[in-house]
Amino acid sequence: MTAAAKLSDCRGGLTAETNEETGVVRGTPHYMSPEQIRFPLQVDPRSDLFSLAIVAYEALTGHRPHPAKSLPEM
Repeated sequence: MTAAAKLSDCRGGLTAETNEETGVVRGTPHYMSPEQIRFPLQVDPRSDLFSLAIVAYEALTGHRPHPAKSLPEM
């Protein structure tokens, strides 16, 4: 069975939604580590640290470190 990613716009934000049964990750692209987006089955705890750093940066500065209006731009 194959699963295709579904991008949806929820209140102006980007979200990536996929089928969990195939092992593909759900998440908000702005907070996902690059390896989580590219290789979702090879993610380790360092990906969580990356996401936490993005949240901390946004909390301290008031904006995301990588502003993008579309997923390909990001």
